[in-house]
Amino acid sequence: MGWHSMSEQPSADFYRSTPINLGMSLLDFYRARLLNQIHYVDLYKGVRILKLPEDLRTYERLIEDSKPEVIVELGIESGGSSLWFADRLSNILGGGEVIGVDVNTKAAEDNISYDKRITIINGDLTTPETVKAVYDAVAGRRAMVIEDAAHTYQCTMFAMENYSDLVPVGGWFVVEDGIVDIEELRQYKEAPRGVIPALNDFMETEAGKKFTRLRLAPYGITANPGGWLQREFK
Repeated sequence: MGWHSMSEQPSADFYRSTPINLGMSLLDFYRARLLNQIHYVDLYKGVRILKLPEDLRTYERLIEDSKPEVIVELGIESGGSSLWFADRLSNILGGGEVIGVDVNTKAAEDNISYDKRITIINGDLTTPETVKAVYDAVAGRRAMVIEDAAHTYQCTMFAMENYSDLVPVGGWFVVEDGIVDIEELRQYKEAPRGVIPALNDFMETEAGKKFTRLRLAPYGITANPGGWLQREFK
């Protein structure tokens, strides 16, 4: 399986270079990186991964520092990032589990179900049944939660309100793709909105006040502006 069952073949688009020059502003470079869309065709072990490499490196640091026993991914698409996170847990910490949740898990099941370090939950993350299934699967272990689902206000807010208790003090809840709410960085007119407004509102709740919101971009850019939340209080 894995490399031997590649469901998605590398595209020639992967080899396109981001058009940059030394006179570009950071915003122009940021836009060029996103519009280049390499992360849309990039593969990990033959499966589309859909994350900026700068963010993947940031995740490595968070995993090393906070030492989660399990990573909960709310939204897994093809499953490439689940494989990547499972390997990072193994390589950095010596082991761990990824719990991947999606409303349609067929592609992920086809791609990654062979990996016993990954548990796939098929369900709408906003239903009580799915919330319970995730909590049961985590079973009290030290968790990192990554919300990468519909990127609407309602979905993002529900995820933060209902899954943030999985994160222990010192752990991380990461809300992805706040770029959908930044006009200069939006890639498609039809893209959803509401991630950053949900983050702003959540931080004003009692649950949100347990977290510190860090604007991490240690490697230059991020797809998740304002979405890196570290738990400070029980």
